[in-house]
Amino acid sequence: MKLSELRPQSKNKQELRWTIGEIKDLDTNAFNNANSIFYSCNTGTPIENGTSFAQEWSNITGGKTVAAVGQTTYRHINAFDIRREGSRMLYKKLRESVGGYSVPFPAFRRPVLGSGARWKTFKPKPQN
Repeated sequence: MKLSELRPQSKNKQELRWTIGEIKDLDTNAFNNANSIFYSCNTGTPIENGTSFAQEWSNITGGKTVAAVGQTTYRHINAFDIRREGSRMLYKKLRESVGGYSVPFPAFRRPVLGSGARWKTFKPKPQN
């Protein structure tokens, strides 16, 4: 299931900007201890009443969530491995075969933590 499918009220299915308040509106019965990882900046950083996006997500889904406390960077996700001869050409051919850059395509690497950031694992907390 795509994350955008969890927002049926959205007129734009590509809109994935969520707030903690919107997470709390999700149906907890739609998840069965789902484990998640978020690579977006500050998804594990406490913001509202000492909680974070990742903590609230974990509370709703019932599973563990790994998220960044601090900034992440997407700088090298499409960097080529120059040790592999032809990797740039192969990537170009693959991109062209699926319709160019206007079509979603897997990155070579995942985003990484920025300077001073860290990963944190969140577990569901009992609801009051």
